Amino acid sequence: EPAAPTFHRDVEPILQRRCQVCHRPEGVGPFPLLTYDDVAADLATIAEVVSDRRMPPWHADPSVGRFENSRALSDAERSTLFAWIEAGGPRGDPAHAPPAREWPTTWTLGEPDAIVETPAPYRVPATGVVDYQYFRVPTDFGEDRWITGMEVRVEAPTVVHHVLVFVKYPREAGPSPQVRGGLEGYFASALPGDQAMTFPAGTARRLPRGSTLVFQVHYTPDGEARADRTRLALYFAKPDQEIAREARTVALYSTGF
Repeated sequence: EPAAPTFHRDVEPILQRRCQVCHRPEGVGPFPLLTYDDVAADLATIAEVVSDRRMPPWHADPSVGRFENSRALSDAERSTLFAWIEAGGPRGDPAHAPPAREWPTTWTLGEPDAIVETPAPYRVPATGVVDYQYFRVPTDFGEDRWITGMEVRVEAPTVVHHVLVFVKYPREAGPSPQVRGGLEGYFASALPGDQAMTFPAGTARRLPRGSTLVFQVHYTPDGEARADRTRLALYFAKPDQEIAREARTVALYSTGF
């Protein structure tokens, strides 16, 4: 029979591809998955969340097609993890380990052209339920801007469930966008594993001059009072860069359930 998978040769590459984007120091995961000891500490839990397809988080229905940016484990990756756990989680030869993946400590897309941030740190209580918080930040870059990349960063990732950023054009008035399920005017987001977004070549999202960005932040207290400030990095199209397509987001939903 074939030899059982080992951590360094078979499992560690899967963790680097699928898990460490969140499960690392300064990541949004509650614990790291960088070393053998990190992973071997709780094989039963890992087997459970992989079996239930809760991890990595990816909720698109696989029956409707294949997604280029899917974080879901492949059938081969799942089989490898289950076979390794069933064998007792053998460490294997460290010489077979892939090079450690280097994770950026600042902006993953490089130095941004502009940073839009919430006005002041928000104090997250240690316990309780916190209503969605909305922060309105006016922008004015002197002209319409074409955005080719965006990245959201927060200061307290362990208590931030998600961030959605909406755009309100200058001609629009009224409260924070909460109409039709809160999805009108979607501009950017930060979800577990998805803090940075880039568009294909020739595609960009338009930010009209004088727009207001509205940050919707969902905080989930974790037992310790924390302060958080949310920032959005913007990467502008270069003057000689041709933009052939405008990226838009359309929300599909039902409020009649």
